[in-house]
Formats: sequence, structure tokens, C-alpha cells
Amino acid sequence: MAIGRLSGALLSTNASRITHTTTEPVLGSGYLFYLMLRGELEIRSETLSATLTPGDMAFLEPAPSVEFIHGRGGGVTVALFLPAQQLAARACGRPLDLGRSFAGDSGLAACISALVSAATRNHDRLSAEEAGLLQNSLVDAIVHMGQAEESPVGYLLSARQAEALDAIKQAGLRRLDDPDLTPGQVACAAGVPVRTLHRLFQASGGTFRGWLRDRRLERCRIELLNGAPARDTVTTIAFRWGFNDLTSFSRAFRTRYGISPRQMRAGGDCQMGSASLRRGGLPSV
Repeated sequence: MAIGRLSGALLSTNASRITHTTTEPVLGSGYLFYLMLRGELEIRSETLSATLTPGDMAFLEPAPSVEFIHGRGGGVTVALFLPAQQLAARACGRPLDLGRSFAGDSGLAACISALVSAATRNHDRLSAEEAGLLQNSLVDAIVHMGQAEESPVGYLLSARQAEALDAIKQAGLRRLDDPDLTPGQVACAAGVPVRTLHRLFQASGGTFRGWLRDRRLERCRIELLNGAPARDTVTTIAFRWGFNDLTSFSRAFRTRYGISPRQMRAGGDCQMGSASLRRGGLPSV
């Protein structure tokens, strides 16, 4: 199945629990987009923890291990691969915040959900030109949703929840440079149970790990753009902001910004979207 040049698959399973494990990144830079059509699905990885019901969607960055837990009776899911190159080309240099889930019951997320669902049913009846138009509309809508400055589509926190989440984030920001920072330590510093920390991030449409990684990436991006001392290598900058593995850092940086850290340092935002995409397949679910 494909929508224009976006490769995908319609996944149907009766299994209750499936784990996809790989030792190599098979997709290159980008996101796996999941839209739940039937049943209930919980996705667990190092970058995302989300529960999807019909109409909901999630954007999953490639990870070494991903666990899919279906409700009783299995489920049906649409999966599409969204290359970072295409997303960055339409993002006009602005960072995307897509590594999370969205409720598909209102607003732009509901429209995206309906568009993907209809395209899945009719993809084999579309001409190449029609499929290309749908692809462009879908990517544009996803980029806009990922750049929205308001609360994530489909997720609204109460004033009390927002205040608690802000306290948690401030506690995390104070220790961005600590590679051993744990959710428990941040929760303790913010004066909340660790379960509350995870629930608040999930209610806002993300995860603590994803938020922490993105904040660290942003600090690295700022240093690379603002001319960190020449003696500071990319590795030095990455390790200064809490990363402890250069390969994982470079992969995460390219996924978020569409170019490598070294390209960012050499040319800045003007090179966004110029990175070459390693082509690959979708994981079996």
C-alpha cells in the first residue's frame, strides 16, 4: 500500500502482544505513523508510550525495540513511513514536535485520521497525480500539526495539571546535563509521584523520555548554530548535554532536524531537509 510516495501497510492481527526488535535502524530518518482503525493498541518504546483507540494516531521514531500490545480480539492499524526529508522540506526550518500520540476525535487530527482512512480504502483506485495530491496534503497537515504552538491536538490539561507538568519540566531542565537522570529523580525534585509524572506527559501527548531527549537536542542545536568553540567536537557538545552515545545522538538529531549535527554546524538551518534518506521497510506487526 502507498499514498503517493509514502510507503505503508494495512496491519491486521489477532495476537495480543507483538515485539519488534532490530539491531540496526532499518528506516533511516523519519517517523512511523500509526492510525488505529479497529481495536485498542498500546505502543511501548524508548521514545514513545501511548495507547490508541479507533481514530487515534501516533508518530514513532525508529527504535531498537518496540512492543505492540493489542486489546482482546486484536486490531487493525494503518502504518505509513514519513521520511524526515519530506517533512523537513515543508517545515521551512522550524523544528517539528511529532514524537507523540494524538487523539483523533477533533480538530486537525480528526481530519488527518479521516484522510488516511479514506486513502487506505481507495489507494488502488487513485491515479498517480491524485495520489501525489493526497500525499502532499497529508504531509502539509502533519507538519502544521507538529508545529502548532498551542497544546497538542486532542490533549488539554487542566490548570492544575499544567502547573504540575511545568514544575516537572523545570526540574528536568535543571539537570539536562546529567546522563543518568531518571524519571524518579525528576518526580522527587518536583514533589510528585513518578506515576503522576508519566501520566501527565501521556496526557499532554508525549513521554518524559521523548521530552528530555528533545530538550537536549535543542541545546545541542543552539550550540552548533551559535558557534561553539572549535575545540568542542560534536561529541563534546552531545556529551555536555546528557547524551552518552554518539551514534544514538546523531540518529536522534537527524530524525528531529533532517540533517546531521555536522551539517548543522557547517551550514545551519539553511541545510534543513537536504540530508539523504536511507530507504528501508516497515516493521511487521
